[in-house]
Amino acid sequence: MMLNMKQFSVRSLAVLLLMLGLAFLSGCSEQKVQTVKEETEANRILDVLLASGLSASKREVANGDERSYEIVVAGGEDEFKAAIQLMDDHCLPQPVPPPVESSGLVSSLEVEKARELRRIKINIESQLRNFPGVTCVDVNLVQPEDKSLSLDPYPASATVLVKHKSEKFGLNVDQIGRMVAGGVPGLKPDKVFVTLTKSPPRPLPDIDRGRNLRRILWVVGIGFTTILLFVALAWAIRKRTAGDELYDSSRVEGLTEEELSELESGNVSEQIEGEAQEND
Repeated sequence: MMLNMKQFSVRSLAVLLLMLGLAFLSGCSEQKVQTVKEETEANRILDVLLASGLSASKREVANGDERSYEIVVAGGEDEFKAAIQLMDDHCLPQPVPPPVESSGLVSSLEVEKARELRRIKINIESQLRNFPGVTCVDVNLVQPEDKSLSLDPYPASATVLVKHKSEKFGLNVDQIGRMVAGGVPGLKPDKVFVTLTKSPPRPLPDIDRGRNLRRILWVVGIGFTTILLFVALAWAIRKRTAGDELYDSSRVEGLTEEELSELESGNVSEQIEGEAQEND
């Protein structure tokens, strides 16, 4: 019964320690929040997360000849939610227009024009996003109508949506219009329609609460482990002492009263040791 109680106590301590370790690891583990193909986009996401006080990093992942980048944050559920919210408020990752595929129904010239328009769109959005305070950019370009298809073809045009988080933005509507028109052949500034919108990020969850909880778990874990080590050490010493006493009692079994009295006075200790060696 005593052995079962000891086994139960040791097992209970081990289970408690394991549960504490799992709770601590779940609070301090790294969680993947996004995967992107372009390192530039990964760096943008990383800059936003780090600037907001999150502990984030990127990892390069190889899949054959393809490369992608994972963004991970350290912490628990609060940090994960904060990272997702920050990326959403900054329109990250920026949607990339799908590649233009050639087919038998579309001429190679039209395919090349569409690919060039896609490249221009990506470049303009990238340039605008580099300005301080910009959170989201969306550019839509319309190619001019083919003159051979209409007597009064419509000209090239563009719509631009820029969201910024700062009180004052460094560019005005006219400057953005001229910038976009300068990057699109045949596009005039008066045909660029720009919308500037102030959109500050939403307040983040209270991530300090989770950090404080993990600090408490860390301190409790160290204290609990220390106590467990002391208990295990004391139990081992006690078990060994009991074993030594049991061994000593087995040695004196069968001795006469005279030998026992001599043993107590310390006169026959060497004799017992000699007998033990002979028996071995």
